[in-house]
Amino acid sequence: TGKNMAGTNDAGTDNLSSLVVREYPNPFNASAIIEFQSAIANSRVVIELYNSQGDKKAILFDNEVKKGDLYKVNVNGGNLPAGVYFYRIINGGEVVNRKIVLIK
Repeated sequence: TGKNMAGTNDAGTDNLSSLVVREYPNPFNASAIIEFQSAIANSRVVIELYNSQGDKKAILFDNEVKKGDLYKVNVNGGNLPAGVYFYRIINGGEVVNRKIVLIK
C-alpha cells in the first residue's frame, strides 16, 4: 500500500516514530474507536476533536500513557451533526492530524 499526503497508509494506520494510530470504522455512524500505542515511555497523550471549520468540539483523551500499551478512545457522534471531523493526537513533540467522517 502507498502513502497518502497525510502520512497514512491505505489501511488507515499511521506508523510514526513514536506513535501507532488507527481509527475504525471510518466513516462512522454513532461511534468510532481511535486506537493508539506510544513508543515513548511515560508520555502524555492528548486527543482533540475538531469540526471542518477548525472549532474544537471535544477533548477525547488527556492522560499519561505507558510505552507499548494499547489504548482505545471512543468517539461519540450522537450529539454531533454529520460531516467531516479531524482529530489531533499530541504525543510529546509529535502531532498527528487525522480525518474521520460522521454519517447519519
